Amino acid sequence: MVECTGLENRKGPCALREFESRPLRQNYFMSRMVLRKNQQSKFLNRVGQYFDFDWAQIAKISNVCERSLRDWRRERNRISHAALLKLHKISNVPMPKVLKVLPEHWSVEKAGHIGALRHNELYGNPGTMEGRRKGGANSQTLFRLNPDYAKGIGVIIRKTIRKPRPSVKLAEFIGIVLGDGGITDH
Repeated sequence: MVECTGLENRKGPCALREFESRPLRQNYFMSRMVLRKNQQSKFLNRVGQYFDFDWAQIAKISNVCERSLRDWRRERNRISHAALLKLHKISNVPMPKVLKVLPEHWSVEKAGHIGALRHNELYGNPGTMEGRRKGGANSQTLFRLNPDYAKGIGVIIRKTIRKPRPSVKLAEFIGIVLGDGGITDH
């Protein structure tokens, strides 16, 4: 996690005043930098001037594809810390002031929430009694058709009981168990 300078936001990552003077930590390298509006594109355009606008080379240095670099230039996505630092060191372009450091998977929860809302909008609430009944019936049908699959995933399935044909040995066995020695309909 990022050490705070006293400007921490209770719901999000810390705001850093002097990012350049802070010691680097391993978990910064996949984090994303929040810069002021147009600062990211200005920084990348200055880096582009240093490299004679060879965006393919800049993308290779940044270890990203050219499309990601274009998205960074248009400020559609946020630049990674590793790329920002590497481009700053190579080109000697002044590094812009970093407002926030977003952790590695900062958008996963937000994207999952949006996806769940969209899924509910398209298919309805999955937790209704009708939906649970249909899901259970479909599962049971699948397991009946594929008992090996059901056993493989750990579902306990009904054992098959074979009815034995009447025979002398069966009669003897049942007689021993019951104690009367014979098999009759009564």
